[in-house]
Amino acid sequence: MKQIITVLLAVVCTAVIVSSSGCASKAGSTVNLETEINTTQLTNYGKVFYAVVRADSEKDFVRATYESVYNSFLEDKDPTNIFISPDNDSISKTIKVPSGSSVSVYFLFSKPGGKAWKYRIKKLDKDMTYTFHLGENYIQKVKAGSSLLF
Repeated sequence: MKQIITVLLAVVCTAVIVSSSGCASKAGSTVNLETEINTTQLTNYGKVFYAVVRADSEKDFVRATYESVYNSFLEDKDPTNIFISPDNDSISKTIKVPSGSSVSVYFLFSKPGGKAWKYRIKKLDKDMTYTFHLGENYIQKVKAGSSLLF
């Protein structure tokens, strides 16, 4: 009986060590989100503008107004803010985000055109590239890797 209890304790201790080390290695891990933004000379009427990329909740994304995102952009000097110049027809930036988080991408056009100024990436758990093709003042289409999403 003592041998069985000793073996059971050893198995339980090993299981606890293995599971806690697995959790510890995942806690705080990040993934790379590469954003590629393609524009034309007509995008934002040829004026500079910004994109804001940040991990946030679905609730924050739904509640986000153009004004609230713009105000947080002005207050926040986060490296996830992307400067977009009409001189470049494509810009790429890699951003580290917490693994498993959802990410919102907001385009701060001078005159936003409807609801296509923001996009939601749900549960990013591996390195991924998202390509955004922009029209005058809206998102025309989005690709994740080689898959067309929007």
